[in-house]
Amino acid sequence: MHLCEAPTRKGWPCRRRVRPATGPCHLHRDLQANQLPTDGARPTWTVPAQRLVGETCRATLPPPRTGLVLPTPRRLEERSQCAAVAERAASIVWRRAATQRYTRVVGTPIWETLCTGRAALRCRRLAVIARGLLALRTRSRAAAGTLVHQVLRLRRNSTIERFAAARIGERIGVPGREGVAATARALQALGILLCTSDNDLTSCACLRDVADTVEMIEAELSEFLWRAALDELTQP
Repeated sequence: MHLCEAPTRKGWPCRRRVRPATGPCHLHRDLQANQLPTDGARPTWTVPAQRLVGETCRATLPPPRTGLVLPTPRRLEERSQCAAVAERAASIVWRRAATQRYTRVVGTPIWETLCTGRAALRCRRLAVIARGLLALRTRSRAAAGTLVHQVLRLRRNSTIERFAAARIGERIGVPGREGVAATARALQALGILLCTSDNDLTSCACLRDVADTVEMIEAELSEFLWRAALDELTQP
């Protein structure tokens, strides 16, 4: 190790620690690469150097956010209609049966944690996991729980929603891609159940995803909820 002897802007030695093989310090290497003078005289490169740094930062930083996109009145009306249909489809009988099934599948500690906090936030995380599972393209006929674990890549600091998804995937009897899709539907039904319990179906992300694939009729949605939360999810 030795000290960089290149002059600074005030004419003093730089004195930064560098290795003999590297030569000047990184600051003076950048100045030499940009062909900026490093003599001890009054520097004439101060303004160009500042402009260069500013231009570099503008090129590397992401574009600034222009603001949140608010839903249009038509979109709000569609969400209200979907919420009204979901309130009728998610009957009290289904809520009780689904609550008992999910509690047994994921376990009481995970279920109690899911029921705490904002249901809309839990639902958004479940919706993201469900979209990732539905986007999986595989020809493997392995168990659904194995494939779900490979997609989630669980760690100690994973969210509680990911642990719940892993538990649900283990209780899906259908193997392969069909089992992964059944796991995604069970997660969507779980998100709708949480939002229904919190009376916040207008901001339910899982309900919006289901509305893209299921016709928003009370009978169709009710059939989807019973199949996803009870029929395809085996009893532990």
